[in-house]
Amino acid sequence: MRHTTRLPGFLVLAFALVGLPGLAHAQYKAPLFPGQAPPTQNFSAPDRTFSLNVPMNWVPKTFPDQPDFVEFRIEGPGDAWLQVRRLKVPNGARPRQVLARAVEYRLKKLPHYTELRRRDINMGGANGASVLATFWYQGNAEYPRAFEEIYLINGTEAFEFHFECFELAAAQISGALDRVYQSFVPHPPAPSEQSPNPDEDEDPLDKIPF
Repeated sequence: MRHTTRLPGFLVLAFALVGLPGLAHAQYKAPLFPGQAPPTQNFSAPDRTFSLNVPMNWVPKTFPDQPDFVEFRIEGPGDAWLQVRRLKVPNGARPRQVLARAVEYRLKKLPHYTELRRRDINMGGANGASVLATFWYQGNAEYPRAFEEIYLINGTEAFEFHFECFELAAAQISGALDRVYQSFVPHPPAPSEQSPNPDEDEDPLDKIPF
């Protein structure tokens, strides 16, 4: 029986990393954002295909030659980033199928690819599938990286999320990442222009009865 959760999956990765070699001996570091959640900024894709609320230190970068691609560079520990890409998929495509293809043809080729978990999710009302994994950057065991890749599908449109960071920083960033995932809105409505309050231009003396 398949399990679908509405909660983003990267917290699973943070806990799963405890069992990986070397992490048990790493010094504990305080959370990146202790206490209440940090201030966020709303980001809408240039073509308004999606919007997200991201922490102020998540710097968006767009590319004129890739209008369906946005990268958020995360200023802080872990050399981390989140990439969001909009794709076209065949009608009837399922998130698990698209994810399996990505793993088979691309992700499994990463050096020392180690898959931790796959599961079904729901973000912004769209069903999706997620894979959590680690790999060695350039094949070097001293530079292990953790990542989560998500595919959301709505008809013939898909959103690909790829988050990646230095493995030991995953637990510090996971809370902020979860909040970003929860704020995802596909095709947000265009902001409406606020009409001026008709009472603002009225002379208060006009309301005095004579």
